[in-house]
Amino acid sequence: MAGSIKTSITLNIRQNHPDFELENIEDAPLIFKEKLFSKELNPPKENPEKLENFRSVTIKCLYKGCSKRWLNQRVNQSTSNYIIHYRNAHKAFNINRLLYNLNNDNNGDDSSLVDVTQASTSTNRDIFAKQRATKRPKTPEEVFNKEKFNKLLLNFIISNNISFRSISSISFKELLLYLNKRLDGYKSRRLFKNYYI
Repeated sequence: MAGSIKTSITLNIRQNHPDFELENIEDAPLIFKEKLFSKELNPPKENPEKLENFRSVTIKCLYKGCSKRWLNQRVNQSTSNYIIHYRNAHKAFNINRLLYNLNNDNNGDDSSLVDVTQASTSTNRDIFAKQRATKRPKTPEEVFNKEKFNKLLLNFIISNNISFRSISSISFKELLLYLNKRLDGYKSRRLFKNYYI
């Protein structure tokens, strides 16, 4: 406990130094890199040895028409509250998808759906337009496999512990989806009737 207080005091003193600057934009969290939010350093406070006198920042949402600000936030505070603000106040903008794709890009994963490597100079509207223009990748086609069919059917029966007349379960819908991809309606009904009734 005493070590963490000492670290906090040291951090407060360092942050209250006149030469202190915020981290580089490349090292900042994704929401600041992509200019969804801005972070502005507030002036130093007097007597930085007191824990309540930490140097703070003002966070501003940059979504068009939004005037939401968070005053007196810690310099290295978690960004989850800001992401929740985007989810609740700006539902037209899919921030989860953007952060997922950006995270994949940063990890060197080339399989992401959206190319947002140039997004740091883009506006929020440009990023949103890029997301809407993407399509989901096609699922690979799979050859009908009777063993898989049997496994899905048994899974359905066992997991639901009900008769075949109940068609509202997820496992039954998975079974139908698997059959619909492989056979037309008449053949699948006949196959089902011949093998399992």
